[in-house]
Amino acid sequence: MISLEKLIDDGLLTQQDLDSTRPKFTFQVEFSKVYQWKYELFHRAFENYRENLREKYQSEIDQFYEIERYWLDDYTLYLAIKTEQQNQSWSEWSRELKQRHSNVLDKKRQQYRDIIEEHIFIQFIFFRQWKQLKEYANQLRITILGGLIYLN
Repeated sequence: MISLEKLIDDGLLTQQDLDSTRPKFTFQVEFSKVYQWKYELFHRAFENYRENLREKYQSEIDQFYEIERYWLDDYTLYLAIKTEQQNQSWSEWSRELKQRHSNVLDKKRQQYRDIIEEHIFIQFIFFRQWKQLKEYANQLRITILGGLIYLN
């Protein structure tokens, strides 16, 4: 649900990033191919942010993190560990991970610090674009509640 075009508008991607990496799609939606392509572009946007645009976005990301950290810390750590565990269900993970042993989780937080930062960035982008969309819809007297749209 992240707009690649908005990432271009924000300077995080270029049109060439999209054009040079876009796979050949058929008339059927190939969800795994779309997911892989978009995730690679999100990674590229994150790298562009880290290399060139940190100053532009850092205070906004810090503010987002302070507001959302109550769920963001656990969620981004979960995503990093889930990748490490080759996308197995958490119920298949080691006892220490399942029972959330703090010393094990602290080590994982350190080990996957960069991956966690990337996931925070992706969540920031999603929430930022969602807020912009919602504000635009509200200007047009359209109310969005969850997945429902109401015209005022």
